[in-house]
This record gives sequence, C-alpha cells and structure tokens, in this order.
Amino acid sequence: MRSIFAGIMKCRHCGGTVTRINKGEHVYLVCAAAHAKAGTCKYESVPYAEAVSTFRHFLRRTLDEAPRGNDTAALNDKIAQLQAEIDAGEDRVTELLELTISDKSRAARQALREAEQELAGAEEALREALERRDTLTSTNVLNRLAAVEKALTAEPMDTEEANKALRGAVRKMTMWPQEGRLDILWHHVEEPQETTFLTTRFDWDANEIEDLKEED
Repeated sequence: MRSIFAGIMKCRHCGGTVTRINKGEHVYLVCAAAHAKAGTCKYESVPYAEAVSTFRHFLRRTLDEAPRGNDTAALNDKIAQLQAEIDAGEDRVTELLELTISDKSRAARQALREAEQELAGAEEALREALERRDTLTSTNVLNRLAAVEKALTAEPMDTEEANKALRGAVRKMTMWPQEGRLDILWHHVEEPQETTFLTTRFDWDANEIEDLKEED
C-alpha cells in the first residue's frame, strides 16, 4: 500500500528516500537504503500510523504557519509575534478574571477591562495581518495549501489523493523523530518550515536536558 509521504519523505542521515515497509502486522517508515542493505545508512524506523496521525493532528497549525512566499516573510514574523501576544493576553485575562472573583475591587475590574481591550486589539491586528498576507499570496500557492488541507482532513482519507496533494505543494520532508520535529520544504520557498512531529520515537530525556540548558 502506498504511503501519503511517498516520493517526498527523505532520510535525515543520508538524504535518500524514506519508504513504507511491512514487518509482520506492523508498518514503518524507514530509509530505503538502510532497509535494502545493512550499513549503508543508519536504520531508524517510525511507525507509519503514528507519523500519519501526528501530521494530521498538527496540520491546521502547520498550514496556518506555512510560509506564503518571500514577499510575506515580514508579515509571517509579525503574525507569529501577534499570536504570541494573544496567547499571553488570554492567560492574563484568565488570571485577572479569577482575581475579580475573589477581589471585587474597582482596581481589579479596571485591570481586567484594560487586559480585555489589549487582547481584542491584538486579535484585530492579527486578523488584518492574516488578510494582508492572503492578499499578497499567489492564488496558486493558496490553492495548493487548500488542496493539502482538503485531502488530509477528509474522512476517510484517500491515501492516493493525500499523496498527490502533498507532492503538488511540498518539495521534500525530513523527519527528526527523536527531536519531535518535521521539516517541510514547500515548493514556493527556499527555507524549510519546522513543525511538530510527536511519535513514540520522541526522546523525552534528551529534550528535557536541552530544555534545562536553555533555561540556564
């Protein structure tokens, strides 16, 4: 059976093709070279069902954050910044709302109103930035991204259609299972997009150590 990633998933070690293989009742994604002959590349397998599941799970976020082309690079940065402000603003509003329940003072209510106004302003700015980015994005790119969304969210999903849509929009993908990352190089840009890719191959211990290093 064909993989939805056929022809576009590449090995992070050698850059060669990653293929779908059956091992009894289990199905995995493995470097074709490593599978064909031991010693030609590092043998690293990822359960196929998990790869498909996590890719579909994070698809909406991946497409929202997907680059639209070189002309929208600055807008992409602004959108990411506004989204971070909104996330922080939502947390702030929640905290102040809880405070007003326990502290019914005028100052607490005023702080809540101001936080809600700031959040609404950031949300409006994000809406305008997204509209502006879509205006600058070519119709061809929008159509390809829309085709990916349609094919990958279909129930039941058609593997052939999903692969066709991905091949039309993506130059290549590279899995980093232990790091929980998938790099997607879209046809219309020169730099890959980093996305979340969580499977049972994720190395929790190693990444916790990296997190501690960053905090230090």
